[in-house]
Amino acid sequence: MTFPTAPLEKDLEIRRPIKARPLCLLDQRDTDFIITASEQYANRRTNARRASTSVSSRCEGLAARLDRALDEQHSTEMEPYHLHTQPEPLKPGEVYRFDIGLEPNAFQFKKGNRIRLEIVNGDSPITDVLWTHYYQPNKIGQDTLYHSARYPTALVLPVTE
Repeated sequence: MTFPTAPLEKDLEIRRPIKARPLCLLDQRDTDFIITASEQYANRRTNARRASTSVSSRCEGLAARLDRALDEQHSTEMEPYHLHTQPEPLKPGEVYRFDIGLEPNAFQFKKGNRIRLEIVNGDSPITDVLWTHYYQPNKIGQDTLYHSARYPTALVLPVTE
């Protein structure tokens, strides 16, 4: 799924870690999310949109859902630190919030362009050759991503004023 913002009214600079917070209902006991943030350029001649390269080459977060437990001592608001010591299967039919840290970045989105959030379950072996994460057959199912006032999926950016 891809979520672009409206065209930016002014340049927007970010620095430090980025966090995605999807809220999902799953019909299986485990899944993976790969989160990518990128700048989407405006094509001024045709008013069409085309995606650019990702923020600072590749701003990605990969989360295996069985290890959701956070280390409260090391986690911060913008950098979730997962313990990876307490695997806990998901309960199909329940909505879960996932905190997924993306690589720290410094980047300036330009006025008129959009910020694009992409949430997928596996990389493309064609476009993501160096960092391919294949979607595992034992995780095949349906993920329902929520984006509403009650379930506010979000991309949290460290905006610099």
